[in-house]
Amino acid sequence: MSIRLRSRRRRIDLAVPPRGSRALPALAAILFTGGHAVAQAPQPLTLAALLDSVARHPAVEAAQAHVRAAQGSRITSGAFGNPIFSYQVDDTPFPGGSSVRGIDREGMTTVTLPLEPLYQRGARMRMADAQIRSATDDAFATRQRVALEASRAYYRTALAQIGVATSRDLLAWLDSVVTYNRSRVEEGAAAEADLIRSQLERDQQGVFRRRRTLRAGLYRGELRRRLT
Repeated sequence: MSIRLRSRRRRIDLAVPPRGSRALPALAAILFTGGHAVAQAPQPLTLAALLDSVARHPAVEAAQAHVRAAQGSRITSGAFGNPIFSYQVDDTPFPGGSSVRGIDREGMTTVTLPLEPLYQRGARMRMADAQIRSATDDAFATRQRVALEASRAYYRTALAQIGVATSRDLLAWLDSVVTYNRSRVEEGAAAEADLIRSQLERDQQGVFRRRRTLRAGLYRGELRRRLT
């Protein structure tokens, strides 16, 4: 279900999730170019789609890389050392040569087993597990922080667009008031002070509209930056 708020020249869609859904409410972020609407119909940007793009944020990807690195260290810390086998022969001629008389052949076989896993493997694994938990918590906190900043930019942009649309409608209404007062002044039915007062109010509202349009453009630029 969607709620459509219609203004004089713009339309803003508010997407409402079904009742009982865990999805966050969605506002439509309609992007403009140079203060004018795009010729083609804009596609509404939902908050759920924006939060899905958070996973591609560089800070989130870096945090996930730290988690994978910690998991790799955990595998390395739990591995056993490789045993070493060696065989050594002394006083023996080269293959194919004749043996030397009076010299006995000596052979030696050595097996080396690393003892570090007996007293270091457990401590290393516990430290690696702690690093994984720490990296996972940091990744979760980073994702939540980025999602919070994106949500704030999303709602701020939507509210700024609503303010621009409201100012535009109010300015159009004040133009009609100025036209009406001018005709009454020309007919002698109203004082010229009423016309001047309505013109000042219209000009003041025009200044407010330009400020809101500029602010909305800044917010839209920030929202576009988060989507790239």
